[in-house]
Amino acid sequence: MESQHLGPKRKGDIAELHVASLLLSDPALEVFTAACDDGHGSDIAVRSTRTNRWYSVQVKAAGSTVNPWVKANRFRATADFLVAAVMLDERGLPGQTFLIPGAAWLEDTSRCLGKNDDGGANGPYVEVRTMAAMHAPALQAYDALAMLSKL
Repeated sequence: MESQHLGPKRKGDIAELHVASLLLSDPALEVFTAACDDGHGSDIAVRSTRTNRWYSVQVKAAGSTVNPWVKANRFRATADFLVAAVMLDERGLPGQTFLIPGAAWLEDTSRCLGKNDDGGANGPYVEVRTMAAMHAPALQAYDALAMLSKL
């Protein structure tokens, strides 16, 4: 099945379940999902028993032709806000996944993280630059499996 046959909601659901599964694979993380999306910018809540810290996770799915992005009004540039960018293959299956603290956008937006204060059709946004090969080395710092132990 080609992913073009999947609607945006279905792609988002696939990505959210994938990220929740990754988070659940770490026994030090307690994972909570909402019964319905309230549209306030948090798809998953996580509590780390390692640090006793809570995290809010915004999950974004994208294919090979679009960078994952988050509307500025649903984004927080803090260490406890995480953007999970899930790259879907041509069938809509999850592939590379990145877990990026919101505070990373304060530190470096020249390597693999972008910010558009003027915005596009949907207003201001932040993005994860996944399409260009030049950003691949910097993106590896945010590989989801590697990031789990930092939570």
